[in-house]
Amino acid sequence: MNSFIYNNSIFDFKTNAWFAGFFDGDGSMSIRNEYTLTISIGQKDRDILERIKDSMGYGNIYYDKSWNGHAYSVTDIEGIKFFINYFEQYPL
Repeated sequence: MNSFIYNNSIFDFKTNAWFAGFFDGDGSMSIRNEYTLTISIGQKDRDILERIKDSMGYGNIYYDKSWNGHAYSVTDIEGIKFFINYFEQYPL
């Protein structure tokens, strides 16, 4: 399922600009190895990242012990294409 229930309403990050605002405040894009684009967001609380991952349908969540937090990261080509389209619809 690509949505979750919040305040008795079904909420899907893909169908509104909420994620664009959240990413604008806490996200980043980087290029590694001269060809790998990474879209990521770091948070102390894993729960919101799990909801984003489940709603968007792409990416993975990793624990980073250097700052005792979690990172949601997308690197695969299908996920990157999805986020490019999403950010075209909901600009930063």
